[in-house]
Amino acid sequence: MTLVIDTRSFEALSSEIRRRLPRAGVEGILVAQAQRRISRGGDSEIDYPELWATQVGIGYRSGGQPLRDSGLLASALSAETDLTDDGATFRLVDGTPGGYGAKHQGGFVNAGPVVVALTQRAAKYVPGDSPHDVDSLRARFDRLGFRELGPAPRKGRETLVTDDDARADYLVLKGDHYVPPRPIFNLPPDEVAEIRDAVLETLA
Repeated sequence: MTLVIDTRSFEALSSEIRRRLPRAGVEGILVAQAQRRISRGGDSEIDYPELWATQVGIGYRSGGQPLRDSGLLASALSAETDLTDDGATFRLVDGTPGGYGAKHQGGFVNAGPVVVALTQRAAKYVPGDSPHDVDSLRARFDRLGFRELGPAPRKGRETLVTDDDARADYLVLKGDHYVPPRPIFNLPPDEVAEIRDAVLETLA
């Protein structure tokens, strides 16, 4: 996730430009833009898809905001600058464990089977990475008195969730589950203009 500014076409000024570029505040702008994108669920070019739980209308995450469950992602973002003979590269850095934001940048697949926690008490026991050991988790959940929902609800059904379904603690998706992209790094025209203006002001 990088932004490259090339100064090779300004050979006479390139040394001075490279000297001043770090003072333009581009690192802070990139981080602020990414945090704003997460907070708003998109930008002028993209909108984050709804959470699967919202689409099917079940679970404690239903109605929640993508990438905002804990606030960890937004607070873990930083930026770096690399100066070269050709210009400068400004890099947005995802500091979350396992690169949570980087995974969502282009979307990813949770390999099945996937155990989906529908309650916060069940979520404490479901590992982040799949495929999951369903038999082991079922045994633990049975001991804890947790209820399984089955079969899994599907987006587009007229009635997704019954009152009885709403009391379930988890469900099992047998196949792979695709998580669509929710980019934290993007450069729509308005954000490019924000960076351009900061650079030009520094170079003036």
